[in-house]
Amino acid sequence: MRTSKVSKRYAKALVDLAKNQGKLEEVWEELSRLSGLLESEETLRYIFFNPSIAPVQKGLVLEEVSERLRLSPLTVNFLTLLLRKGRLQNLSDIIEQYRVLRDEILNRATAEVQSATPLSEETKIRLREKLSQVTGKDIILKTSVNPELLGGIVTKIGSLVFDGSVRTQLDRVRERLVKG
Repeated sequence: MRTSKVSKRYAKALVDLAKNQGKLEEVWEELSRLSGLLESEETLRYIFFNPSIAPVQKGLVLEEVSERLRLSPLTVNFLTLLLRKGRLQNLSDIIEQYRVLRDEILNRATAEVQSATPLSEETKIRLREKLSQVTGKDIILKTSVNPELLGGIVTKIGSLVFDGSVRTQLDRVRERLVKG
């Protein structure tokens, strides 16, 4: 079984439980905090993801982390299950799959927007509204600056890409000129 299938199954189970208990957002917030901690703490990643460290030791660290982050019993039980099943190494994928499933339930989509220069707040609002109209979903914008675009923007929503960058337009003109 591929990791993504395993991650989807675990994430789906957690989403179903969280939704049934009315804790979909609460669990997401907890997973986000845990994910942030894992990104910033190399030692914690080493402990959780190293197969040579005994599950008992990982369990003690998990207990401490759970208390420190004030995780709900649902999230703690889920993480303990992952530990018992030897699936902690899938945690990042599971958290990402949880986000995807949560967004589907809440009719949300994340749009990753790259622009040559920082976008103004007014532009972000208009872009968000336009993308909402096109997709029929509540849009969450994640913006970044990429000076190589020269101008315009590139927007990615899932596998859908809208490329309105000057760089791409110049590349297309160059291709047409080369082909004659």
